Amino acid sequence: MKKVLLGGVALITLGLAGSAFAADMPVKAPPVAPTNTWTGFYIGVDFGGIYGMHNNQSFIETGNYQNPNCSQGCFDPVTFHNPTNWGETGGVHLGYNYQLSPSWVIGGEVDWNKTALGNSPGQLYLTTGGGPVAGCLASVTGSCHGLLMSENLNWTASARGKFGYIFGSAMFYATGGGAAASQEFTGQVAAADFNTMSISTSGNRMSGGWVAGGGVEVMATANVLIRLEYLRYALNSGITTVVPCSTCQFGAFAGNGNFTWTNTSLDVIRGGISYKF
Repeated sequence: MKKVLLGGVALITLGLAGSAFAADMPVKAPPVAPTNTWTGFYIGVDFGGIYGMHNNQSFIETGNYQNPNCSQGCFDPVTFHNPTNWGETGGVHLGYNYQLSPSWVIGGEVDWNKTALGNSPGQLYLTTGGGPVAGCLASVTGSCHGLLMSENLNWTASARGKFGYIFGSAMFYATGGGAAASQEFTGQVAAADFNTMSISTSGNRMSGGWVAGGGVEVMATANVLIRLEYLRYALNSGITTVVPCSTCQFGAFAGNGNFTWTNTSLDVIRGGISYKF
């Protein structure tokens, strides 16, 4: 009986000692889950709609040595107030974000987008002195002159800064910077047979301006970003081209053609997806 009691005491003593030893051992901290960050370079594609072009096109004929001060008659001025319409835009972007704190991000981005947007207004019968041109008969080909002008946007590009606020896995941001665009212009006054009193011009022009807007971007995974954004472009694309009448003889309508396109503004709504490195 004495041996049994001594054995029990020994077991209790060993148990208490083991518990004390375990209590003195350092506890290993659980692993910290990695947190996603907005910091890093990214590259991606975007696509959407472009709305514009909010501008006017006009034609004025002025006199020259063949028709001084339009004394022999010139075509009346014509102005087209272009209706705005929708086109398509799509391209690539490259940028870098830096997360300042758990809530704020700054960054920069450059992009290039191909566009399909244009206007082609025209007037079938030009007038002089407020009335029809003498000898203009709609039934006789080549006896009447008309006007056709066009403007087409080929591409846009921008370099912008970004400032964003983080909310959960999303970032709401404002953006703005410089913009550039390539536009094609054409203008022509001619008869239906294009052989008499033809005044025409065409060319491409690259213009600059500014762009500003904002959007929301979601971090779908640590490397995949999905965005929706709005941008407003204002381009200094206004131009006037003076063209002499290449086939005119001395006399009526033998003047210079002044084709004018005013500055262009555009609205873009687009989505995009990026890969963050």
